[in-house]
Amino acid sequence: METLAAARCLLCILCILTAAARPAAAAGDRTLSVLAPSSYVPGMPILVRVELRDTGGDLSRDVWDAEAALSVTPAGTTLTPDRVTLWNGVGSALVTVEGAGDVA
Repeated sequence: METLAAARCLLCILCILTAAARPAAAAGDRTLSVLAPSSYVPGMPILVRVELRDTGGDLSRDVWDAEAALSVTPAGTTLTPDRVTLWNGVGSALVTVEGAGDVA
């Protein structure tokens, strides 16, 4: 198993997973946070939580139907699913990371 390489790569999972929300309101005054475990086993799903927060740090509960797109590098690595639906400013999904090589 590639658990050692996988654990090393996902110590920075917040760096490798990026998200972009498309809320109905202006996004300039909001921040998007991606929360995920610090390690994973290839092929096994991990829980990824996405939160949209306002300038005060509170969840943007007024955003009901937004979508966050997840991406990862290097090319050839996939996330399934690669989108998380946000309801009431929060969304989560069981995401599987697969592909050849080290995730960076």
